[in-house]
Amino acid sequence: MAAEDISYSRKWVILIVGMGMNTVPGLNDYFMSPFLPNYHQKRGVSVTVNGIIFGLCPVGEVTSALLVFLFLLSIRNKKLLALSGMLLTGFSQILLGLLNFLFPTNNYAYIPLAMILRFAVGFGVGVNFTSGVPIFVELFPKMRGRVCSYLTAAMTVGGVMGPGLGSVLYSWGGYTLPFWVVGFYCVILAVIGLFIIPKPEPTTSKAETNDKFSARLAFNFMKDPGVCVIIFSSNLPIATMGFFMSALSPFLLEKYGISASRAGLFMIPLSLGRGIISPLYGYLVDKGFGVLTYQFVGVFVTTLGYSILYLLRFLDDSTFSLTILEILLFVISCSCAAIFATFIPTIIEVYQASVRNDDEDVTCQASAMYVVCISSGLFCGNAVCGGFLVGVVGFYNSILVMCCLTLTAGAISGIYFWRMSSFSRKRESQRNEEKEKTASRMPLLEK
Repeated sequence: MAAEDISYSRKWVILIVGMGMNTVPGLNDYFMSPFLPNYHQKRGVSVTVNGIIFGLCPVGEVTSALLVFLFLLSIRNKKLLALSGMLLTGFSQILLGLLNFLFPTNNYAYIPLAMILRFAVGFGVGVNFTSGVPIFVELFPKMRGRVCSYLTAAMTVGGVMGPGLGSVLYSWGGYTLPFWVVGFYCVILAVIGLFIIPKPEPTTSKAETNDKFSARLAFNFMKDPGVCVIIFSSNLPIATMGFFMSALSPFLLEKYGISASRAGLFMIPLSLGRGIISPLYGYLVDKGFGVLTYQFVGVFVTTLGYSILYLLRFLDDSTFSLTILEILLFVISCSCAAIFATFIPTIIEVYQASVRNDDEDVTCQASAMYVVCISSGLFCGNAVCGGFLVGVVGFYNSILVMCCLTLTAGAISGIYFWRMSSFSRKRESQRNEEKEKTASRMPLLEK
């Protein structure tokens, strides 16, 4: 069904369903954070293995996104693909909730099965998001920035709900209940989407029917320097979210004595800022300030938040330092939201400016790269920074390392955007000169 044939009110209903589906990535990332690290600690699972279990969900997202990235244009029924991903995520969460019953003490069985199922959860999320976002963006072609920000805000709502929901459900029903609630939520959303989301209009274009053309366009997209710069520079700020997912709960327990059942409440600022400010970033994108918002707010403000957070190590273990920590988590959340909300429109704008073709639609490729960057960033934050790095150098020194790396990435992307802007102005000036010369010749030709 073409977007023009759908009423405006139904479009918003479809978008709301899509936003509901996009709460799932946030839930998957955050609902386990308050209880699973401490649960693993009681089972004798090391900090590094805990980080890997957390990080395999993003690995699954990256894997599925890359597969869909290469062949999405040749897949005609994107609706079926998106709903299949949601079902895979739901059933994998339900099975994760059974592991405590099946293997209460056997870590040799629990650990590999938990890794496999976490990978499956991420694989389903990646398939759903990558194939679903183009469906929702096509409904509002003139509101691309705001639609992307709404979907990002929905992910944040899931992130805000996740820690509190996970803490409450864990206190009510132990290990199993949080996984089952999230799993059945995914299954219900897939059933609702089956009846609400329209089947995409069939097409016979070359891009939609030729796998080789789809793969060639994907590789051309990946080879673009601007795309590579954005992918590189966005990974480190995104890693912030993954780092705090696996490292914040044990840190709160160690420094402030905050238990797993209460830790979720202290993680809310980490997602709340993204949910509040994301629509503003979408509005700025639609007004033409996407690159500026991405670079200044998304990269450099995040770096500033890191540097101040590192200085907290010199404060006493008091209520004052805990309050400052919560404020900084909120600020970092707001700055990281600029990456999440502006990534897809910005990478499209940069690519179209590079190939000098404003008509080439690369929304599918941009959505896939969004999943790849989010997932790889979260994996680096979970497994590398929150797991390995914290185990080696400690929490605060890990913050310092991430601060320096983010600043370096921001400098590289800033130089590229500055040069791109200079080239664009020079190209526009040349075009204007050619137009003036052509206009000055016209009277002579008329004579």
